[in-house]
Amino acid sequence: MAYASAPPCSQCRSRKVRCDRKKYTCGNCERLKHTCSYERDNPSPGRPRHDGGHPGRHRGTRACIYCRLQKARCSGETPQCNNCHRRHQECQYPAFRGARQLSQDRDGKLTVKSSTRLLIAPLISIRVYPVKDGAELDGVLDDYFLHLYPLPSYSFLHEPSIRRMCAARTLEPSLVPAGSQPSESVLLIELSEKRIWDMIETPSIFRLQALFLIIQYHAEVGRFERAFMMASIASRHVTALQLKHESPHLSFVTQEIRRRAAWTMALLDGYFSVGLLGYSTINYEEIYQQYPCREEEFGSTDPDTIRGSSTARVEDKAHHSMLELILRISRVRRDIMRFTRQLALLEQPLKEFQGIVQGFQMNLTQLQEKIASVVGSSATGTIIQPNFRWVAHCDLFRLFLLGHPNAAPDVVLRPLGSSTYASQAQEICQEHSDWIVESIKKVRKMNLQVLFSFDIARCAYQAARLNLFLAHMPNVRPQLTSESAISNAAECLAFIKERFVSSAHAQRMISDLSLLIGAYETRDGHFGAAMALDSLRFSGDAVEKHNQLSAHSLIHQANFVDDSYLYEL
Repeated sequence: MAYASAPPCSQCRSRKVRCDRKKYTCGNCERLKHTCSYERDNPSPGRPRHDGGHPGRHRGTRACIYCRLQKARCSGETPQCNNCHRRHQECQYPAFRGARQLSQDRDGKLTVKSSTRLLIAPLISIRVYPVKDGAELDGVLDDYFLHLYPLPSYSFLHEPSIRRMCAARTLEPSLVPAGSQPSESVLLIELSEKRIWDMIETPSIFRLQALFLIIQYHAEVGRFERAFMMASIASRHVTALQLKHESPHLSFVTQEIRRRAAWTMALLDGYFSVGLLGYSTINYEEIYQQYPCREEEFGSTDPDTIRGSSTARVEDKAHHSMLELILRISRVRRDIMRFTRQLALLEQPLKEFQGIVQGFQMNLTQLQEKIASVVGSSATGTIIQPNFRWVAHCDLFRLFLLGHPNAAPDVVLRPLGSSTYASQAQEICQEHSDWIVESIKKVRKMNLQVLFSFDIARCAYQAARLNLFLAHMPNVRPQLTSESAISNAAECLAFIKERFVSSAHAQRMISDLSLLIGAYETRDGHFGAAMALDSLRFSGDAVEKHNQLSAHSLIHQANFVDDSYLYEL
């Protein structure tokens, strides 16, 4: 029963909506569970009198997600708008700016509470996907876990969890477009970045994983400056979420996801800094997490396997994954490159030089034994993964190669004379660079339809350069002639072109290696080689040599401009 002449209730008047003036409780207050002023003014016998007041805000600032997608008019009510209530559809509003925060009531529904600060929980997702079709979303995931996940810098997502969240439509939206194919992702990547920037004050493990994908996308298409700056944001996420430390109270899968996030940040950092501390976004020494576990354990959906994995790693010291060994070798390589840069600053002999080299060699020997037990019989594992170990030996022993751009200064090498390392360095470098070249030839011959990480391109680049240099050194192997060295370098160049033809970060290596091969192919080969190598040597004083970046460093390819001079105009 309605009172036509009665004024609207105070709640509807305050909200500026039509009131049906229904006796005791109007329709709006009954639907929204407000205390209606009619009920206060006309309490029936036995019904308690309620103290009213200004009604709490139950209207969203924007249309809900469902109405927005359907392009329907949204009533803006919470916990459900009229459309979602009528269709029994979950009603979710996008994150908004203002003096309110989202919380959960006893029934688990989202409500809005007044607050002086915006404190949106980082794991409350919008649940809107640029890829709307379920089959299309499954296809994106299939491509990712089949082609990209085997690469070390992409193995941070947990497939069972990601698929479960996608099926429930609860996956962080920025992860979906970031995982799409590069040719289709230009606008979607921008949407992901916008969401990350809009929620920059609430770091999340999911948005950190999206950042990893975005960073590698920008590096792939040549936006090296943006990739580096986004890497800095990712590093702050790692620190804010305390991912550098173990969390024993969490489940095995959650802990492993945290470990992989921290170590992925370390891998990506190596693409920029290449051992130069000033450009580093994270330090290995600050990561107190265990190394990642084996893939069969991480990807398992068997509870017994998961529970057993959490204790097996403590009891079994030989429980190594290939990802762990790659990280260990990357760490040794980074330390060798840092040592090489420090040597450039020396102005007097270093007595501990051979002892330090011996320590590096012992670490590599131990890793070699572990790799042999883990690689297995797969074609890609047997041929490609050992390249990391071989190139690490080359990084170390080229320090003893007089005249090489990365050799130690004369003041350090001269006192060594004909020491063991100085006499064996040429043989060791030649042996390991030949192994890399042979593995590259096998890959080209087998025509493996797999993706290769950027590190493999760096291995091929360094092996080709070293082969060309060794071919013109005295006491070289008879098999390594100038012609064979040029042929080997051409094989490596062809491999990089074939496998990284669309990768912008490999173009500098391709052009650099092409020029070097061309210089060696001149009529006066020795003169051309000397001129080519001279152009690649570090130039300037010791500080400039220390700060010199390699051709494959993404920072070296970035075009940062210091505009401080504008203050002087």
